[in-house]
Amino acid sequence: MTTKQSVPLEDILRSTHKWFLGGGRSLLWAPDSPKCLTTLGFWDHAVHLDTPVPHPFTLSVLDRGAPLQFVSQRGDWVPSHLSVTHTAKGLTIAEDRALLPDDTLAARLTLRNTTAKARTLDLVLWSVLPTSPILGLDDVAVADGRITLTRNHLTESGDLNLAYRVTYALTPQTTSHQVSVCEPTPPEPCWSHTPFTESFTRELANTVVTTGGPDTRQGEPPRDSHVYLGLHLRIKLPPRKDITVSALCNISPPDAQAESLEAVLEGADPIALSQDNWQRFFESVPHFTSSDAYLEKYYWYRWYGLRLNMVQPTGKQLEYPCVFEGTNAGHFRHAISYSAFAHMFETRWMHDPAVAKGSLFNFLANQSTSGVLPSRINTGLAESRAEGLYHANWGDAVLALHQVHPDDAFLEESYEDLCRYATYLDRERDRKSTGLTTIVNQGETGQEYSPRYLAASERADQWVSFQLKGVDATVYAHQLFAALTWIARRLSRATEGARWNRRAERAAKAIVKKMWDGKLKLFCDVVPKTGERSPVKTATCFYPFLTDLPNKSQLAALEKHLFNPDEFWTPYPVASTALTEELANPVGLWKGRRQRCPWNGRVWPMTNSHIAEAIAHTAIRTKNPKLRKRAAEFIGKFIRMLFADGDLERPTSCEHYNPLTGQPSWFKGVDDYMHSWVVDLIIKYVAGVRPTEGRLCIDPFDFGLSHFALTNLRIQGHEVDVHYRKGTGMKVHIDGHLIARTRKLEPVYLGLV
Repeated sequence: MTTKQSVPLEDILRSTHKWFLGGGRSLLWAPDSPKCLTTLGFWDHAVHLDTPVPHPFTLSVLDRGAPLQFVSQRGDWVPSHLSVTHTAKGLTIAEDRALLPDDTLAARLTLRNTTAKARTLDLVLWSVLPTSPILGLDDVAVADGRITLTRNHLTESGDLNLAYRVTYALTPQTTSHQVSVCEPTPPEPCWSHTPFTESFTRELANTVVTTGGPDTRQGEPPRDSHVYLGLHLRIKLPPRKDITVSALCNISPPDAQAESLEAVLEGADPIALSQDNWQRFFESVPHFTSSDAYLEKYYWYRWYGLRLNMVQPTGKQLEYPCVFEGTNAGHFRHAISYSAFAHMFETRWMHDPAVAKGSLFNFLANQSTSGVLPSRINTGLAESRAEGLYHANWGDAVLALHQVHPDDAFLEESYEDLCRYATYLDRERDRKSTGLTTIVNQGETGQEYSPRYLAASERADQWVSFQLKGVDATVYAHQLFAALTWIARRLSRATEGARWNRRAERAAKAIVKKMWDGKLKLFCDVVPKTGERSPVKTATCFYPFLTDLPNKSQLAALEKHLFNPDEFWTPYPVASTALTEELANPVGLWKGRRQRCPWNGRVWPMTNSHIAEAIAHTAIRTKNPKLRKRAAEFIGKFIRMLFADGDLERPTSCEHYNPLTGQPSWFKGVDDYMHSWVVDLIIKYVAGVRPTEGRLCIDPFDFGLSHFALTNLRIQGHEVDVHYRKGTGMKVHIDGHLIARTRKLEPVYLGLV
């Protein structure tokens, strides 16, 4: 049965290495390579949706008009907040930073007078906002001790592209304010650089000026200027006493409510609000504990990463909650189809399936007239709101979600649009009805700079178009056709089900016969120009083992190639390309140059998730105990690789890793990158929980654990708890009742009504 946690769940992740803060609707504070991490406030950039927000705010503390110079030191981080301590002569500030659930950046400052004399200090929250003809600053207002304004990003033609509202506030309520316009200078978090320092005595000027300059007409917004804004609070500190102040900056859509900001202004503790927000999230997912500290730590770290990158609906392009692929502005800070299906595998285990459903619905809502589901959905400054194509395993993701949260209405709502996408694949990517699906450029698999594409074109790495029948793309198409067959029959559309079944059977035969190279003992891409199989060995060659298609003789691919330490089974497996390939390189050099996203031998968590699933699925299907051991071995190695230098205190989720050393791609500056699935692997194979319609199988693989527990699990409307301890066996509770008990790790099959 579920047991109540005695300490906040986020404490499992306590660290001195992290600084990322999330928990809002659209905002994220996760600056890569931060330069001002110990500066008071949030000077390093935030991101609103996919748009950078530079210099949200900092704070200056003045003693008789002169800024105090602090010695600052980072403290602990947990998902809800980051702690920093600042000391100056006679003063200590304990700062806790959080991002509240309504997109409010909050810094709680506890100022302690360490002297025996009372002192009066001036605290100024300030920021600098660049403006230009396409970056506007409108509706500036000062009221109730706060400054509000609207940021408008325009297109080159002058149309509104993105708008968000910004609110600055201090509590206790401020005593003065100032907004001034300046010619641009390098923005630094330095009081002497502000326009306030020249005139400040006991307060700011209480003026608001946002326009001016020789090239600006009266009443028009400034052209290329910096607008400085400040809020001032005078503080009287008794000797040996402290006072707590909260500095706030809300950055959110213009019509959004800022409940947390208002709550703090009315006296609520911002850190307590953030802690409660994260605790409620962690309580909304299954609880996992284990004798293997790496498995347990990474399980919770993965949920943290998913929540960090979750966004709530913003309207228009993003109508449903989902998970962005990664942190920071740029390509990853979007809903991306190649990772969205992976997010469905993981977020289906949440008590509320809204995020898992939204991960699909956002793409269906942005589907093109041709049926294509876009590769990514742009929500900020990009001119195009949806673009491209990524081949993705939508079919398996939809059925996996239905296994945990059965919902025929969800199937009905998504069925027609999925059919349109499947029809596109059938019509445009298999024009000759071969059963094989065509890849037309190196980007649409999310696997650029791989030697597999050179079989189709020597210039494939130069982003030219080509034709290659891909193993991965064909497996995804087959799984979609098979899923639509099942959904159609469930929705009493027998004729349509038969049609999709014919497509699935055609793809199945093509995979088994046309892609299998009996001499090489491997499934291979096919070059349609020649009809020949490509001999290039990449990890995608094992994707057919995600299905029930490979026959007994084709299992040879696993022993001959996948488990071969010279090819894929490296010290940190698996290499994305066999290291015996001519262009393979473990450090990501492609033709002599290191690439940002090389798939010629680096280890990609996305690929590893596929391979882990392929080995485990095949082990279950063939009842092969050796493959079960391989699956447990691989998942264990995979998860340990995700800890920097094997350090339990430094879990990572970087884009790719070195197959020989396990070193992450630190040079990219991106961590907490949600381009794979791990929670699903732990639940299905470590705890062994694998539901099917109306039934539940509990069948843990042997990871050599002395104990584990998976509780607070919701499956098909029931609460399920699984406990295992070596020597006493396994217990399964459903809805609080002991339903099954075993003396060792062995399968348990239960009905769910």
